[in-house]
Amino acid sequence: MPDAAAVALPEREVDIAFLSVAELSVLIRERKLSSERLTQIYIDRHKAFGDTLEAVITLLEDRALAQARRADSLLAAGTYLGPLHGIPYGAKDLLAVKGTKTTWGAMPFKEQEIDETAHIVERLDAAGAVLVSKLTLGALAMGDVWYGGVTKNPGT
Repeated sequence: MPDAAAVALPEREVDIAFLSVAELSVLIRERKLSSERLTQIYIDRHKAFGDTLEAVITLLEDRALAQARRADSLLAAGTYLGPLHGIPYGAKDLLAVKGTKTTWGAMPFKEQEIDETAHIVERLDAAGAVLVSKLTLGALAMGDVWYGGVTKNPGT
């Protein structure tokens, strides 16, 4: 983890978006950057570049902002959950999140909702991480073709 004194908050939001998780974690822990602001930066980037990148199946804006506000409230009350506290992330659409579609990138499952949340998402929630989106993957986690096109999402 970088030294708090060594991490400065960039003036431009685009520069904030490209900081490492370790740097963002310090900025949030030191209350130089709120999780809500950081989350909104990533939501705005999803909206701006989503059609070009074809990387997002579901944008979870309301859920993400509620989680970010909770992270900020906990920190204001003196509770820091660790290095993922308030850090936005995206989960592959292979992982179920109750109340959202889990399509596995495959047309037969395009409207599927699983009535539970994957254990890893629950663990990330407990660590204070902020789920912003469900990300594309090749149909049934094979290749890069999904029902919405060809994903340009890394790691598929």
